[in-house]
Amino acid sequence: MKERPILFSEQRVRALLVGQQTQTRRIMKTQAFGPGQDHHEGVHAFDVSANHLHGYKMMSMTDISYHCPYGKPGDILWVRETWRGPIVPENALADYERDPTPFRLPEFCQYRADSNELGHHTLSDPEAEQFGWQTAIHMPRWASRINLEITGVRAEKIQDISEDDIMAEGCKLTRTFSITSSP
Repeated sequence: MKERPILFSEQRVRALLVGQQTQTRRIMKTQAFGPGQDHHEGVHAFDVSANHLHGYKMMSMTDISYHCPYGKPGDILWVRETWRGPIVPENALADYERDPTPFRLPEFCQYRADSNELGHHTLSDPEAEQFGWQTAIHMPRWASRINLEITGVRAEKIQDISEDDIMAEGCKLTRTFSITSSP
């Protein structure tokens, strides 16, 4: 089992925390058959180094052999999100100055996904709200509060997403029906 980081926006973190999001999609990088070969659906694989056409044609997404950079089922993804910390209580400042290591825990951090609603900052103290936030890309492992286990990996076209998958991504479906009457 390996652990790898994954970036999530504030909205996605909120959806994860309330159980609204149970899967995520990431753009797959090109996965070539071999050196200099293409894998686009319905296109012959062409070896540019040998400059000749191979005898196979890719007919569907199942013909792709792919490698997921986030891991395989059973691996753990730790979520990187906008954060700040460690936030040390005043009565523990002396301890923190002697040794900051015990304060490198999620309990001593604040997360932007918890501090505002849909990107709107609180108006109580705008300066305090803006101070000290670190972008998600700079979050160290010790500050992460969310661990996700990979339960499955698959490659599919964006257009092939199902309604169940849309809901598992954290989106709500709204349907509009048009009623017409005939004379």
